[in-house]
Amino acid sequence: MKFTSTRALRQLLQHGVVATMRQNDKVLVRGKFYMPLYYPLKTVKIRHGRRVVGLGVIAEVVKNNRANRIRLLPLSGFRTVEEWESEAIRIFGRLPNSIVVVILVRRYG
Repeated sequence: MKFTSTRALRQLLQHGVVATMRQNDKVLVRGKFYMPLYYPLKTVKIRHGRRVVGLGVIAEVVKNNRANRIRLLPLSGFRTVEEWESEAIRIFGRLPNSIVVVILVRRYG
């Protein structure tokens, strides 16, 4: 899981948990069935650029709507919902369809 936003990465490394907006598309698994890219209990490598900075576990994946953005704002690392939304639009070009809550399991370096 690549982190482009330094605020979100700082939130994860300092507090051990982050809520991050992601485009949760379905991917073909072994040519047989489609599965979401992010799902609860999936282990992910935390990357900043090309460097792996930690290992995390996805705790929750929720639909990206106003109510969930307000509820998960304290875990995002941003001060306001508007600030969080504008950062997501800057990175993705639009608002992603999911909010993924990641818990840091191990930090490298």
